Amino acid sequence: MAISNDIDNLKIWLTHTLAWLNVDQTTSSLQRPQQQMLELMQRAREENRPNEVWEIIGQLEELTTQASIQEQGEIFLYCAKMAVELENLKEAGRLCSAAEAKFRSYPHQHGVSLWMLGCIHWAIPQRVKAISSWREAILIFQARQSSLPP
Repeated sequence: MAISNDIDNLKIWLTHTLAWLNVDQTTSSLQRPQQQMLELMQRAREENRPNEVWEIIGQLEELTTQASIQEQGEIFLYCAKMAVELENLKEAGRLCSAAEAKFRSYPHQHGVSLWMLGCIHWAIPQRVKAISSWREAILIFQARQSSLPP
């Protein structure tokens, strides 16, 4: 299992990486009720109510069955980040992998989810998986950059 410093670093890495999710000029795909659920989850975390956080994560996962593919991916990423906040890296990896699978048709978001997954793998530590995820993300970002007009 990762040591405390690795988890603290991971929390910072994921915060920064998740901020990249919509920098490709897209907006969040989440509907207002989903955003409110994420806000409730964050508030429960801030008020140190982990059982409630896990309950909300379960509810959000249930909502993904009725959401668009992009919404599903975004929900999974936010839940993965929260699982890291609660120091459950196995669950964070599962949720981030689910997001990565949903974003395969959305290159920028796919790259972001792969980068986050690499960060989680690094902290576990599964270094080869981490480097492989990062390499794949870099290739996606390079391909996108080369396709942009000058």
